[in-house]
Amino acid sequence: MWGDDAERFRMFVESANDIFYTLTPEGVFNYVSPKWTQLLGHEPHEVAGQAIENFVHPEDVELCRIFLERIITSGKAQAGIQYRIKKKSGQWQWHESNASLLKQGNDGAAVFLAVARDVTEKKEMEEALYESNDRLENLLLELPVAIMIIDYNTREILEINQNAMLILGYSGEQLVGRKCTDYVCPMKKGECPILDQGMEANHSEQEVINASGERVPVHKSAITMHHDGRNVILECFTDISRMKEMERRLQEMAQTDELTGLCNRRYFVEQARLELARSKRYGNPVSMIGFDIDHFKHINDRFGHPAGDAVLRAISRISRETLRETDIIARVGGEEFGVILPECAIDSAGIAAERLRKSIEACVCEFEGIRIQCTISLGIAQYSAGQDDLEGLMKRTDKALYRAKDAGRNRICKTSDQS
Repeated sequence: MWGDDAERFRMFVESANDIFYTLTPEGVFNYVSPKWTQLLGHEPHEVAGQAIENFVHPEDVELCRIFLERIITSGKAQAGIQYRIKKKSGQWQWHESNASLLKQGNDGAAVFLAVARDVTEKKEMEEALYESNDRLENLLLELPVAIMIIDYNTREILEINQNAMLILGYSGEQLVGRKCTDYVCPMKKGECPILDQGMEANHSEQEVINASGERVPVHKSAITMHHDGRNVILECFTDISRMKEMERRLQEMAQTDELTGLCNRRYFVEQARLELARSKRYGNPVSMIGFDIDHFKHINDRFGHPAGDAVLRAISRISRETLRETDIIARVGGEEFGVILPECAIDSAGIAAERLRKSIEACVCEFEGIRIQCTISLGIAQYSAGQDDLEGLMKRTDKALYRAKDAGRNRICKTSDQS
């Protein structure tokens, strides 16, 4: 299973137009994608094991360090950092990166995933724009980014370029003279970060609203300046929908069992630890159900593994339909499943487990003309704060499950049961 995920991840990364790389908390590269070689010239083995400061411009090293610290401190992904990085030829190339905490092991060690793209041309054009207001009209037509010029006092849109029109789905005639807050900006009064006529450039991840009413994620840079005798806001923004979709797919791959669509074992363990911590803090009950398919090997041997996969998917679907939306359901092994039931004592968990057992017993899985019926055995345990941890809860759940199987299968056993 993990091998399949790794292969999908490798193919996804190697086909992307952006550079993917991972860093240790100390800022040491432990992986760079092949795109690095194409854009910067170094072979991946020349980068892995090296500190990021060996490649980043000295003036940008501190910025990169603060960027990583902010991710650790906030626990959230960060976007829009711009820095210079040295090519093998010795030239400097501007990159813009998003980064997030990809995983955190039991020892607390973090691994960061970053996505970087070459924004050298954009940066050079932006700098040219800032340096010469006289060339603004021509640059608006030439820059490969969306641009709007907005009156600082009234927030009316004064000018807009073709790239902005493409992202927003409006013509210039539809927007020029209109207030940005009435059409393209979802922010309410007082939320706009442009509050000072003399402020430095603001770089942030925002949203714009297109003509269809959809919210489009963008990375926005904005400055205040004096243009044509008035104070204006110059906004440059790029559509980051594709990058957001990449992040979503990477997150999904890290959390989901590919065959069933349920949580995978690693994500199940992470979420279980969170629920036990909440239970310990607030005193709410938490129960765990462990179940597996009775005689699943016989199904595979008799009908073939594709039929067995169809059974796994059917049981996963029934589990989602039968249990609560707040319950965390995972495929934790071949035919083994786990469920965390927040705010649920063991008796209520037993009722839910019996409902699930009956639903699966009554289900007929049809695969290529074959009708397959199966049953499950279930074990249940309730978390006991102060006397238990996740490992102990899982062991007690497994013990109850083994008792259910030893007692004849297609039944439920609780840790409180004596038989």
